[in-house]
Amino acid sequence: MRELDELLIKYFDCHYQQSSVREQKAFRDLLEYNDPELVELLLTSHVSELKPINNIIKKIKHKL
Repeated sequence: MRELDELLIKYFDCHYQQSSVREQKAFRDLLEYNDPELVELLLTSHVSELKPINNIIKKIKHKL
């Protein structure tokens, strides 16, 4: 899905390198999710059961 790709690529290009090791791991873990899960997390108010995933989702939503 193009919208997801744009969000994730923009985060990666602009913020990934400066992120902490923990945040980088959460981002890599997020990339393992399937598209419907990513849509739910990135484009709705749904939250994950995993705190590190929620933290990276917040950063992606607020920084971009």
